[in-house]
Amino acid sequence: MLNPIFDTIQKVAKSIITKLEKSPIISIEELTVDISKVTKKESDFLLIMDDIVNQYDKEADIKVTWLRKFEFF
Repeated sequence: MLNPIFDTIQKVAKSIITKLEKSPIISIEELTVDISKVTKKESDFLLIMDDIVNQYDKEADIKVTWLRKFEFF
């Protein structure tokens, strides 16, 4: 579920970079559509990333707890 969102953001970001490299004095209006696409996907991306980070944190806590118990034996 993360990949389609990330892929969209990455594709649009590359498009913005390409446009800026071709014309450094490009107007913001010419980038507005691309910026809007990133902004629309940003919230979904961050929510999913937050879930992933929380899952890793839970798994790390479980491993640390296990190691602490193991240390006593």
